[in-house]
Formats: sequence, C-alpha cells, structure tokens
Amino acid sequence: MALSWVLSKGISIALELRAFVLKYGERLKAKERFLSAISEQALEIDQTWSKLIEFNNSLVELLDSIEDRPSINQVNDFLLLSADAMRIHSAFISAYVNYSIAVKQFSANDYLMENLKNYKGMLYDYVNRVSETVLDDNTILIGGNFYTFLKAYEKDIIKKEDKKEIEEAMIKTKEFMDKLKVKIIPNIISMKPRTVFRPKRIKILYLEPYKKLKKDLEKIKIDIPDSELIDMVPGLSMPLNYVIDELKAIENKMPKNRRLTHRRKKRKKKGK
Repeated sequence: MALSWVLSKGISIALELRAFVLKYGERLKAKERFLSAISEQALEIDQTWSKLIEFNNSLVELLDSIEDRPSINQVNDFLLLSADAMRIHSAFISAYVNYSIAVKQFSANDYLMENLKNYKGMLYDYVNRVSETVLDDNTILIGGNFYTFLKAYEKDIIKKEDKKEIEEAMIKTKEFMDKLKVKIIPNIISMKPRTVFRPKRIKILYLEPYKKLKKDLEKIKIDIPDSELIDMVPGLSMPLNYVIDELKAIENKMPKNRRLTHRRKKRKKKGK
C-alpha cells in the first residue's frame, strides 16, 4: 500500500529530529510535553515499522512453505500472523499521527525553530512540511508539499532502489498474489475446522483487528497524483495489504454461513 511506504520514507528523518530534541532538551533542561512526545513517538514509529516488516516477512515465509493445500497448523499460523500484523499497522498509524501533532506544536515555537534551522536546514523544512499535514487531532493529509520535500532531499533521505531489486520484488509480489488467490484463501474458507474457526476466536483474531485497522487508515489521507506515487513507490507493497484485500473480497462473495466472520445463532432449547 502506498501509504505505508510514503510514511516509511520519513522514519530516518524523524529519528534525526529526535536526536536534535534529545540534545536540545538535555542542554537547556527543557521538559516541554511536545518535546517528549516527539522523542517517544519517533522511536515508536521506527520500532513498529520494524515489527511490521518482520511480520510481513514471516507471512511470506509461511506462504512459501505451503505447497498445495494448507494444513490446520498453517491456517492457524496464517490467521495469527495476519491479525498481529494488522494490530502493529494500527499502532504504527497512531504513533505517526501523534508524532505529527507533536511536531506541529514544536513548529509554533520560534526560538526552537531558529535553533533547528541553524542545526540543519533539512530538518527545519521537514518540521514545516509535517506541520502542514495536520488537519486536526485525528486526521493527517499528506499532499504535494510533503512530496516535493521528499523529492528535494531525495539523495539525502531516500535510498535509490536498484532496478534489478525492484523487478525481483515485483515478480515475488505477483507470485505471492497468485498463490494467495488460487491456493491459500479459497482453501482456508472451505476448511472451516471448528478448532480454528470458532466464531468468538475469529472475531478476536480477524474481525476486530481488521475493523480497527480500517478505521485507523482513515486518519491518514494521501493527496498525491498516482503518477508521482508510482515514482516514490515503484511497484512495491506489503503482503499484509494483499491478505486484507483478498480476505475481504472473498468473504463478500461467500454465502453468509460460510464466511470467516459468520456467527451462528444459538438454537433455542425445547420448552422455552
């Protein structure tokens, strides 16, 4: 998904800003709440992103291990990994939103901004661009100004992916999608073993994290032309996003009594 990759481009800069905040706070014994927030949220963004990549890699490894029809254990691992990855993705979005709000509060202080400008002009521009993305306490809009900033400082903050690596990643993504659509998801839906697909368990593992992630994704919007997004995110996406999209698409096509999220009505006992 483009959103994840766009946000990931700013993680290294967020850590640079954190380093400045820590030095500044220590030198002046500053204890402003927004300085602490920048430091904590920047670190959390980096940590949750690393966890998200780790879970996506585990998901790919699991799918690679499935030859034809997944076993009960593989299905269980698939659901566990997907659910945990969705939760981590939600945490990543929340951390980024809170961090952006703290950056905007930082930008309102002229003395701090002057110190930052003298320290490193790129960070000064970054704070201004991030501040502009904050619409309110729950909504971030990443638009043309942020994209222009990334392009202007591309050599400093964005590693230029090797063309061969990109082509290999795109081939791997297609193989992943084909296997997911043809072998994995349809077989998972058709199996319906009671031990894995108990309604309450599915609600906790699959439905609740999915609903939360869907809601959290609405907090960050992107207003960048597709052609420019393609340049920034050249054909790459996270396996987790394909899993979510495919589960949703297939579930919508299935009869209600066959869906992962289906909850059977309890039968009334006779005489009641």
